Amino acid sequence: TEPPNNQRTYDDMRLLVLTALVALSAAAPQYGYSAPRELDSAESVEVTAAPVVRSGYAAPRSLDSAESVEFIPILQDVRDHDEDGSHNFEIETGNGISISQSGDSYGNKQGVISFTHPDGTPFYMTFVADGNGFQPESSALPVAPAFPHPIPEFVLRQIEFARQEDEAAARAAASAPRASYSAPSSSEEDYNRKKRDAPYSVARSLDSDESFEVIPILRDVRDHHEDGTHNFEFETANGIAVSESGDAYGNKQGVISFTHPDGTPFYMTFVANEDGFQPESASLPVAPAFPHPIPEFVLRQIEFARQEDEAAARAAASAPRASYSAPSSSEEDYNRKKRDAPYSAARSLDSDESFEVIPILRDVRDHQEDGTHNFEFETANGIAVSESGDAYGNKQGVISFTHPDGTPFYMTFVANGDGFQPESASLPVAPAFPHPIPEFVLRQIEFARQEDEAAARSAASAPRASYSAPISSEEYN
Repeated sequence: TEPPNNQRTYDDMRLLVLTALVALSAAAPQYGYSAPRELDSAESVEVTAAPVVRSGYAAPRSLDSAESVEFIPILQDVRDHDEDGSHNFEIETGNGISISQSGDSYGNKQGVISFTHPDGTPFYMTFVADGNGFQPESSALPVAPAFPHPIPEFVLRQIEFARQEDEAAARAAASAPRASYSAPSSSEEDYNRKKRDAPYSVARSLDSDESFEVIPILRDVRDHHEDGTHNFEFETANGIAVSESGDAYGNKQGVISFTHPDGTPFYMTFVANEDGFQPESASLPVAPAFPHPIPEFVLRQIEFARQEDEAAARAAASAPRASYSAPSSSEEDYNRKKRDAPYSAARSLDSDESFEVIPILRDVRDHQEDGTHNFEFETANGIAVSESGDAYGNKQGVISFTHPDGTPFYMTFVANGDGFQPESASLPVAPAFPHPIPEFVLRQIEFARQEDEAAARSAASAPRASYSAPISSEEYN
């Protein structure tokens, strides 16, 4: 019966390995071999005991068992090598293995390998090895199935898994700082062609009913100069467009536009300079007009918070205070303290209480006669304050620390002619306005107004308890 394909492939591989071993052995100097002889038949030679041949290979020795070893003579061994690398060789053994190869000075090779499988099936293969790689040809080699052909389900799952891994890696790479940019579109004509002919790539099917789109990048123009000036334009086929330009002083301006999934367009311009990031868009929320009436219940909450703050301040004032050590003498000392001793050890008091000595890691103060100033202050427990100001009284700075529960606090501020303007994600946000005022609040407001009016009328009609100074005699006359 015909052996299975996988068995034939396995036999082919074993014989190819055998062929390579025969070629390797044939390549060794044949000091101890006699001239090849003709065999009348497929006789076998029993090797019992033979002396060692010092100048070549030792003769086979007898085995402990009754096994026999077949000696395969080399019938032909022709080798020709030139100094430029060109070569030709032919090898043939007594059991029908034949290998021939020729090559030129450029490393290109061609040849033939043939032998007979143990089941009598002949094997014949030609090959070429050049700049295009190793190219074998043989009817015995396995042939890939015709394409397209049904892909097994487990293969499709592996392909999908690999795609998801690639997308995750791409997202991770996109979020990391990039050291290089891809080449922008080569020309305006190429940009217009992409936008006209390929607005969207065709989605391909997955194992499930889902599909995804590959969105082409229509424009990617980036221009960076050593002095910091830059300009870039970025646009995708699904309508996302971003452009930005900046000067050598760090000022930037640009435009961002796209379309929401529900079809609503978004368009925003922005400027970023010493006054901060200033976006403009009809899509951005608008703060309520100020001043506006504050509901009574809000006022009560504000008053309640004030009283709590005062109580907390009184409690803190009566508690043992932490003392601060002298500021660090140098930058090296500052770094050492921050690395090795973020907190000083607490020392015992006469009572069971103890307090921490918090080192001051940085205390830099610079004041000029015209009022300009700069200072940086940092303690080992994470409190950091920095502020700078000009001769006109304008100030800006940063305050950061960590709450006892581990929540970080970070706030920037500007203080100028427009007042104190803090910015922090930790600050409370006023509710959107206008908003409906509950009826009971309106009744309380009206009741308070009526009480105020009644008190004013009562005060106006009551007898006065104070008298004016007496008039002088001249004024009396």
